[in-house]
Amino acid sequence: MSLKNKLSIKDVDLKDKRVLIRVDYNVPHIDKKILDNQRIIATLLTIKYALEQNPKVIILATHLGKPNGKITKELSLDFIAKELSKLLDQEVELLPDCIGPKVEKVINESSKGKIYLLENLRFHIEEEGFRKYGFKEFASTRNVEKFRSDLSKLGDVYINDAFGTCHREHSSIVGINIKERASGLLLSKEIEYFEKTLKSEPARPFLAIVGGGKINDKIDSIDSLLDKVDTLLIGGGMSCTFLKVLKNMNIGHATVEEGIPHFWQVLDIGPKTRELYDSKLSKAQTIIWNGPLGVVKFSSFAKGTKTIVDSVIKYADMGKKVIIGGGDTATMVYETGQADKLDHVATGSGATLCILEGRDLPGVTHLSNKESGDDLVAKIKGLSI
Repeated sequence: MSLKNKLSIKDVDLKDKRVLIRVDYNVPHIDKKILDNQRIIATLLTIKYALEQNPKVIILATHLGKPNGKITKELSLDFIAKELSKLLDQEVELLPDCIGPKVEKVINESSKGKIYLLENLRFHIEEEGFRKYGFKEFASTRNVEKFRSDLSKLGDVYINDAFGTCHREHSSIVGINIKERASGLLLSKEIEYFEKTLKSEPARPFLAIVGGGKINDKIDSIDSLLDKVDTLLIGGGMSCTFLKVLKNMNIGHATVEEGIPHFWQVLDIGPKTRELYDSKLSKAQTIIWNGPLGVVKFSSFAKGTKTIVDSVIKYADMGKKVIIGGGDTATMVYETGQADKLDHVATGSGATLCILEGRDLPGVTHLSNKESGDDLVAKIKGLSI
């Protein structure tokens, strides 16, 4: 995955333009209180750079949570707009929707230099293309095309700075029909880091931790990592499938292929597993970690993940290379106040996994290509003098 031939925000003239920036502000929150604002902070360089280029207006677009294609008051972005206003020291106005005549009118008649935040993209089924009610209800192709067209009307230039969502083939990621589609500074930083890291041979032993929920989400990543790492530690809910298949262990309510119900649930790794993980980590020179090891939204079941966070920080202090693949694990790392000790903390776990698997990110593929020397020569020859 490379940005070498793709447009960057620095390749595009933003002066007097309506700049539509896709960001990923899907931040952890409770009752509209943000628990970790790192995803927001990570985009500030792009927003500030765009402002310095004297645009007509900046329009930010993001999703939050899983409203399932319906307006959900709890997932409105009002508290995100307030956080942005505070961080930028400039008012960021939340618009009542992400598409439609009213939104277009506000943007087109805006005073110069304003920043708007569109309402939650996922309030429309057409953003993801489906909603779930125990089964998938798909949006019609016609409605998806209209939604994408309406989003595209809002900007003259499109900037993708949503690394955490670049692996999704969602409308705001792969469906924007604006001629100039460029990477933001955050997206460029993430892609360039992984490109450089994966090109070089890692210091060995090379260890990976893969946690999280269902194995279906990460089986390709596990398969890919088996050829790259010396040690692979599997935690979280997905470990239950391995325990069931390899040891015929009673894993209670945890989800496996046959879904056997029992009274007990597997919710975290215990003290013995934490010790085992730490002993393996102590021998590694390169560590990459993606996905929590327990149900971390409950403090009682976050102990395993927190213990291993402390371990990787300890080993980073000793000179080992540690890479965190975003998500809940990244949040816990930032909570320690020691994230700067690690080599890299990514802003998206799903996108990180796609890169590790060697797959292209749809959001990067959708960016405009830079003009080649031949293209420029053809343009010059076509000019009437």
